[in-house]
Amino acid sequence: MRFLGGVQSEAEIAADIDYFSELGKIGLTYWVVERMDDDAFLGFCGAIIVEEEDSPIQGAVEIGWRLSSDVWGHGYAYEAAAEVLRCLFEEMQVKAVVARIDRQNQASQRVAERLGMTINDNLQHAGEGEQVLDVFSINECAYWRTK
Repeated sequence: MRFLGGVQSEAEIAADIDYFSELGKIGLTYWVVERMDDDAFLGFCGAIIVEEEDSPIQGAVEIGWRLSSDVWGHGYAYEAAAEVLRCLFEEMQVKAVVARIDRQNQASQRVAERLGMTINDNLQHAGEGEQVLDVFSINECAYWRTK
């Protein structure tokens, strides 16, 4: 969460719940990630449509993950994101998926690369403040080649 603004306030969480609930009506949202053996809440992972009008990827389907720092490095982000990609490509017939990742967030970059996503140097995206987000992407052809 270090690269996503830190811990959210109760008002921010409530606004996110409303937003994700609306997205769920069209099949895209973030889902809770839990560990199977003890049902521990680990974070969330899912996909949304990029809505920012000033974004070079407006309208794209974006995958994202946010997990608690105490479970970083255990493969949970990859496992959850791989299942989201499977659902997007195999069940929803999405043609391409992007991920905006802070240039300094090497762990999330490795997750994206392990998923088969590649960086698009022509699609940098401004984040908050001086933050620079790199855009990773994968299309359906590349996805099926990894299977």
